[in-house]
Amino acid sequence: MRVRCPLAVRVALLVLMAVAISVGGVAAYLGPLPDTTLPEAGLTAPSGYVYDRNGRLLYEMVDESGGRQRSVPLDKMPLHLRQAVVATEDARFYRHPGVDILAIGRAAFSNLRAGQIVSGASTIPQQLARMLLLPSSERTELSLRRILREAVLAIGLNVRYSRDEILERYLNQTYFGAYAYGAEAAAQTYCAKPVAQLDLAECALLAGLIQSPEVYNPLTHPEAALERQQVVLRLMVENGYLTADQAEQAANEPLRLAGNDGTMLAPHAVVYARTELESLLTPEQIAAGGLRIYTTIDLPLQQQAERALQQHLARLNTPRANEPAHNVHNGAVVVLDVATGGIAVMVGSPDYADGAIDGAVNGALALRQPGSAVKPFTYAAAFERGYGPASVLYDVPSTFTTADGKSYTPINYDYRYHGPVSLRQALGSSYNVIAVELLDRIGVQALPDLAHRAGAPALADSEAHGLAMTLGSCEVPLLQLARGYATLARGGRYLDTHLITRVETTSGEVLYQRPEPRPIQTIDERVAYLVTDILADSDARLPAFGANSALETGLPAAVKTGTTTDWRDNWTVGYTTSRVVGVWVGNADGSRMESVSGVSGAAPVWQEVMLAAHPTAPAPFVRPAGLQAVRVCTLSGKLPTSACPHSHEELFLAEDVPTETCDEHQLVAVDAATGEPVTGECSAPACVRRATIIWPAEALDWAIEQGLARPEEAASLAAMTRSPSTTQVSETAPLRIVQPADNARYRLSEALPRSAQAIGVQVAAATLPVGSEVSLLLDDRIIATWQQSPYSALWPLEEGEHTLLARASLADGRLIESARVHIWVDQASGGN
Repeated sequence: MRVRCPLAVRVALLVLMAVAISVGGVAAYLGPLPDTTLPEAGLTAPSGYVYDRNGRLLYEMVDESGGRQRSVPLDKMPLHLRQAVVATEDARFYRHPGVDILAIGRAAFSNLRAGQIVSGASTIPQQLARMLLLPSSERTELSLRRILREAVLAIGLNVRYSRDEILERYLNQTYFGAYAYGAEAAAQTYCAKPVAQLDLAECALLAGLIQSPEVYNPLTHPEAALERQQVVLRLMVENGYLTADQAEQAANEPLRLAGNDGTMLAPHAVVYARTELESLLTPEQIAAGGLRIYTTIDLPLQQQAERALQQHLARLNTPRANEPAHNVHNGAVVVLDVATGGIAVMVGSPDYADGAIDGAVNGALALRQPGSAVKPFTYAAAFERGYGPASVLYDVPSTFTTADGKSYTPINYDYRYHGPVSLRQALGSSYNVIAVELLDRIGVQALPDLAHRAGAPALADSEAHGLAMTLGSCEVPLLQLARGYATLARGGRYLDTHLITRVETTSGEVLYQRPEPRPIQTIDERVAYLVTDILADSDARLPAFGANSALETGLPAAVKTGTTTDWRDNWTVGYTTSRVVGVWVGNADGSRMESVSGVSGAAPVWQEVMLAAHPTAPAPFVRPAGLQAVRVCTLSGKLPTSACPHSHEELFLAEDVPTETCDEHQLVAVDAATGEPVTGECSAPACVRRATIIWPAEALDWAIEQGLARPEEAASLAAMTRSPSTTQVSETAPLRIVQPADNARYRLSEALPRSAQAIGVQVAAATLPVGSEVSLLLDDRIIATWQQSPYSALWPLEEGEHTLLARASLADGRLIESARVHIWVDQASGGN
């Protein structure tokens, strides 16, 4: 919204400028001004050099304004580019005398209201004067003196040169990012073509870079660049350069970005380094040239990763007999040093120069759906809340109620259900139903909160705040996801990623030196270890991935795959104690692949790069203090009894060591001849005691379907093991609140509207007589009633302590009640 400057303020500014130009006292204040004669070309700066971690040269950065790129006459530049730049940078360029009084008035109003300089009003002549006439030490000053000197010089330029001469010099000298000075250099850098060949969409894209080249760089921030392109097109329409239809057509045009510099090694890393440089040094330090930029890139490993990606994509696109064409043309690889956070490898695409696949766009930085690769963060959040690898949930057909009141039924990747599953096996084998069930129990916000602490804030910023987040419906760049995994590899300690370690001048002056890494503990190291221990457990993933898959390296490595349901993205991310390797494959334009999963698409590249990254075996993961190994029943995850046929040792947080004994395995008296349960007195040899599974209500249908239980036997066993003296029944009773868990604690968030903060409540019931009605009571008041399953509802969180109770009213007037579930909802707290 434009703020109209009051007339009095505009008049005052005009008077001030007149005084500033004419009065000798103000002239003395401004000091001597440089001549307004523009140099014929920008000053050629000495070349800069980008090196890998061992001093190998990756790229020589030649000053584009005076080096390889030539200045282009204005009439050889596309009209759309000229119009886009004017509309975006200086809409009144052809009407003002070098300074825009109206714009200055608006800026002055904002500055006076803020009590400091918060807004400028630089015209194209002012920007050119600052760029080419003012000394470098003065260009970044936020002072009235600098603004007035710049304004006087801009007016002088308008007197000496025509508008087109000024615009031509501006377009040939202004900085477009990625070390590209001038429109010709920018066209070659981003589009691999001369500026004269740019179309409208490309012109709008480049014009949008001038305001903030680092933020809108399409090679490193493609989404932001496209959003900025829309702004430029809108401004062109508002200023009469385009019709709305022309702007819409350009906005919908798919851009093919590519670079054409074959001398650049690790090209995506070099471009990223140049972008990172802009956040470390001033524009003047960069423009001076002659920089020596040392990075964390491991060039031999980088080149091995590039070859691995190229060769595997070639194999996928040359399918064997009876295989479909896989249609997968792009991919990215990132390798991080766990100890430092340094980026050892950054492969953004298989071919930087291939515009057909948007090769110059850095796939390691693009937002993509991670699929199941996001699940470890869900499990870490659950482990913080009392769950553990031994906790058992039921992988059975389940329907959940989403925040908008709709039903959501997740499906496993193999389209099967697996019954009672420990969280160790559920994460290792990537079962979708369990992941959704778990997130529903702990609350949806728990996942983005933990992901943010781990180093993947894109997940926290995602608009997809729903149960499907745990299956990867959100978006995250590969680099961020790898950074989140690095936090797990580091024992829950966060450390930012970086590429540049040191920047020097040609004389050896150090302009930047990266400080020693200082990791921050953001996740309990025991929780991080539990997740790592599962992801490194070959047995846990055996049911889903089989033996000898591409996930096996012979190293002590934790690894997770991810595949979106529509085959558009697949991932493999894993780590050792020293390196994180992340791989994404897919298509830059979002088109779907055919029959390519995380195991067949990304995992072979991951395996090859992981082995190359470890010429010697890394140190094993070390179990931290505060974890305790306890033997539990394999089926229930509780302390075993003599009735449990299988048990194993599992890890627990010291404060979460189980105290309950298994009640799903029981010794039941059965008839020795028929095997049927005996309800009355019976002794040997007519009766024997047999270990029997008493299936919980929510797993009973699955057990019957699998032939593990008979309906009539299950009902009689449940009746035999239920205490007749109380309606507060056990887990084996015909009515039970499945979620939330007893003693669960939730916290309201200030970041979300109250309407979006709700939990799913689910009641499980054995077969009830026809005409039965199930009710859910919150603090003894009915909040939901059902006549048939599924018995699920969404309850908006209310601060305080609450009690939930399920009650079944039978047709004959009898009541059956569940055990009471106690939960706490804490008040909202500020974000971190």
